Amino acid sequence: MNQKCLLIYLFVCCITFVNAQNTKLDSLLDVLKTSKEDTNQVKVLYRISDIFRGKSQNERALEYTKKSLELSKKLRFEKFEANNYGILGIIYTNLGNYQEALTYHKKSLFIKAKITDKQGVGNSYNNIGDVYYQLGNYAEALVYHFKALKIREELGNKISIANSYNNIGSTYNLQKNYEESLKYHFLSLKIMEELKEKASIARSYNNIAINYNALKKHQEALIYQQKAILLQEETNNKKGRGITLGNIGSTYHYLENYEKANEYYEKSLKLREEIKDKYGIAVMWRNIANVCIKQKKYKEAKAYLDKSMVFSKEMNSLEDFKHTYFIYSTLYKEESNYEASLDNYKKYIVYRDSIFNVENDKKSMKAQIQYEFEKQQAITEAQYEKQQAIKQAEFEKQNILNHSKLEQQQYILEKQQQSYLILEQADKLKSLNLTKSNLELKQSQTEKEKMQLSAKKDAEQSRLIIIFVSSIAFLMFLILFVIIQSLITNKKKNAIIAQNLIEKETLLKEIHHRVKNNLQIISSLLNLQSRYIDDSKAIEAINESKERINAISLLHKEIYQTEALSIVNANTYFTNLSKNLQNTFDSDNSRQLILKIEELYLDIDVLIPLGLIANELVTNAFKYGINHNNSIIEFMLETIDNQVSLTIKDNGQGFPNNFEPSKQNSLGVKLISLFAKKLNASVEYFNNSGACVQLKFIKI
Repeated sequence: MNQKCLLIYLFVCCITFVNAQNTKLDSLLDVLKTSKEDTNQVKVLYRISDIFRGKSQNERALEYTKKSLELSKKLRFEKFEANNYGILGIIYTNLGNYQEALTYHKKSLFIKAKITDKQGVGNSYNNIGDVYYQLGNYAEALVYHFKALKIREELGNKISIANSYNNIGSTYNLQKNYEESLKYHFLSLKIMEELKEKASIARSYNNIAINYNALKKHQEALIYQQKAILLQEETNNKKGRGITLGNIGSTYHYLENYEKANEYYEKSLKLREEIKDKYGIAVMWRNIANVCIKQKKYKEAKAYLDKSMVFSKEMNSLEDFKHTYFIYSTLYKEESNYEASLDNYKKYIVYRDSIFNVENDKKSMKAQIQYEFEKQQAITEAQYEKQQAIKQAEFEKQNILNHSKLEQQQYILEKQQQSYLILEQADKLKSLNLTKSNLELKQSQTEKEKMQLSAKKDAEQSRLIIIFVSSIAFLMFLILFVIIQSLITNKKKNAIIAQNLIEKETLLKEIHHRVKNNLQIISSLLNLQSRYIDDSKAIEAINESKERINAISLLHKEIYQTEALSIVNANTYFTNLSKNLQNTFDSDNSRQLILKIEELYLDIDVLIPLGLIANELVTNAFKYGINHNNSIIEFMLETIDNQVSLTIKDNGQGFPNNFEPSKQNSLGVKLISLFAKKLNASVEYFNNSGACVQLKFIKI
């Protein structure tokens, strides 16, 4: 009965709100018919546009904003010219036209800075940050959101500060920095709860839930999402409701309840289509496609993905491209179309790496550090000005004392101090009395509330005991049923996951195997070609190229023969590489090869350049490090203080006295220098009972 009353109440409130909005709109349209072309008409057009935006009628809002902008430009009404540019930016953002939105926001920022509208400048920074967020350029988004936060903190506008916290938190979420994201969302929530801003509280609940989902705390996420949806229904926030419904669907998706997930995705899609939210529509199509893949409805999944890709291309959003290509890859894999799956996975990697790269991470960190530094600098400057003011006051006081009768002035000062002390004591006494009264009042209210709560608890406890006893048997049966079903489902899922992992690993191993075979074919072709060449230098160049190719081929062989596909045992790799080179240049084993290689596991991105450097150095040692008594070549690889050290030496004649690597025309020396730069490594050439080369770089 109470629920029915609440629903009727909410329905009546919604009707009242809509009627009020319509009445206000009709009134403004009537005013517009009779108004002159002046600043008042600019404001009326602006307010009409605002009402249409509130109804998510973006096309009508665009029409009236443009009229307001043209008239404000004609009248040189700069404040509203800037405001209208900003509103156009927001509308184009809602319509998914982000490049157009950026253009208008930057025009608005220029005028606001010109007329020294500090609050407006902060809003423009915030809006530009929002557009970069939608485009997937999160580093740039953080730069502008921290600029906005700095200005808003200076102005002390709590709602704006909370909005900036929210935007920074959302950006950190998409950078996968979930702890930092939660920190800013909780800061935003605290302010909004103080101000009782229901729509913003709902938004914070929603964003906190997104982070909990990312941290795999799905039940906690659902609690916050249910809180959010109740507040959004109460405030009739269609856009917010559409977002939250989609997020609830994602939570059920994580919980592998695909029917429930699809139900919420469809609800969200319907709302977003009503308000023409292109970004939201594209996201829901992708989510529904994901569910279809899980349900093996591959044709339906592809149809949704194709529609989503059309919108992604219109919006030119890196984030949308990244997600869409990843789902395409998954779809083609399920259909056993591995070539198409791999092609789409490569595209996903390209867009992922363009969003998350070192430069963007540095830019994000720089934005936060710059904000913290400027904030601390402002506090320091304020403290300095306060100290200077105190010093100035003391100086002026001393001047007065020096130019007047000392005894009389001291007497007056003593009297004033006594008066101040009496007044301070009186104020303290009054404050203490007031505090005591407040405490007594609060204590009596607390005791009264405790008694009421105790009575309610007793009644509630009796009712709960009856309900508990009658339902416990049913719950036990239900729990047992759910546990059995869950065990069966988990067993099936684990089998599918295990099979998927085996397929992926097999596919990657096959790729490395084929690369290794192709490199060996190239090496064989070079070997055949060298048989038809008489020029000794050309043959030497071909042989050197062949050894470089063999070094890379050997690495790919090591990769597909190991369990971990991204890292390789350096000991095994360099031992095989050195032995291969000895077989090539010292087939009768007349030279002593000493290997001191530590058990290290290195990434393939490190081993490729390091292996080519080692190949060059060992080859040179075999070719030039000749000692007629007993030739020795030493190969050492070790870690010292988190640095990897590669040392290759021989006991031959060593380097010439005037040897400078930078002035050498040798291709080998140039290659060593080039690959060392790639590793950020230092290279040192010196003589130590023969030629010795040492390379050091930080272990990643």
